[in-house]
Amino acid sequence: ITCCGFAIVLMITILFSLIYSFGVFQEKVTLSISQMIWIHGFSNAVGVIIPALCGWRLENPQPTDNSCEKPFSRIYGKWKIGKGFLKRNDLETSDSYSGLVENMKNLESKDFSTENLQPLIKDFYEQTNNFRLKAKVTWTTWFKPFAFIYNGISKRTGQIHLSMNPDWYMMHSEITGVDSQKDGREKVRAWIRTNEKDETIFTALYSLHKSNGTGYMNISLPLPFSNMTGILKPYPHSGGMTLTSKRRRSGAGDEGIYLHTACGTIPLPLSETFYIEAKGLNRLTATHHMWIFGFKFLFVQYEIEKK
Repeated sequence: ITCCGFAIVLMITILFSLIYSFGVFQEKVTLSISQMIWIHGFSNAVGVIIPALCGWRLENPQPTDNSCEKPFSRIYGKWKIGKGFLKRNDLETSDSYSGLVENMKNLESKDFSTENLQPLIKDFYEQTNNFRLKAKVTWTTWFKPFAFIYNGISKRTGQIHLSMNPDWYMMHSEITGVDSQKDGREKVRAWIRTNEKDETIFTALYSLHKSNGTGYMNISLPLPFSNMTGILKPYPHSGGMTLTSKRRRSGAGDEGIYLHTACGTIPLPLSETFYIEAKGLNRLTATHHMWIFGFKFLFVQYEIEKK
């Protein structure tokens, strides 16, 4: 039945294309371009796309990767995230957390051990409140026109609001408890970062999960009526540590960046990599690289100092 429906829609659109072509050949207007756009767009939307989506939802196909049971946050934003998002939505708890993770050992796997990890890195992730940050944001040249448009949107929503200023600036941060039952993940805490103008840069909800013996950092960023989740896998790197959403060549693993909504989850054409290392007894440096469709568009440098 579905195939017959698609065939009928195809025949209708071809018929109108022939009518339009005949008019062009006779140098008489039978149908205008704008009418053709409406006919093709409406026919394909109603006769092809909507039935296909309905069929897909009814079939509910499952991924072939058996290791893909990834936990996603059930917390979504509205039009405005920004300051006070957790309190406005009754998501904040009195649970006291001082770091982004309880224990770095929870991230260990056959590819990653904390034995050779620089102690200051471990200290930063377990006692994040004891550190101060400053950042320098660099947008790649080709992406800057899009970054200006994006900056206006992110300022309004109060989420992932990165600076257009190429200079270093201070990031103020705090960690608060999040209602894990409403979120759906375990021991969730929010790392809220603001700039010197007291504008919210990030409201990021942190958790960890393990899958097939591999530990992942699971970071959810509430967006309007959805959330963007980065699942990052740690690797050792010359005493420092790399966290990346890039999938392994084998295709195995949970890592990736996903858009999650109440209707379903889709992987995004984004990837990110953090590299962090100690520079002395009380100072860390970190770099954050982001790609879209394989093209780098963002580079952020961090200076992290123990208070």
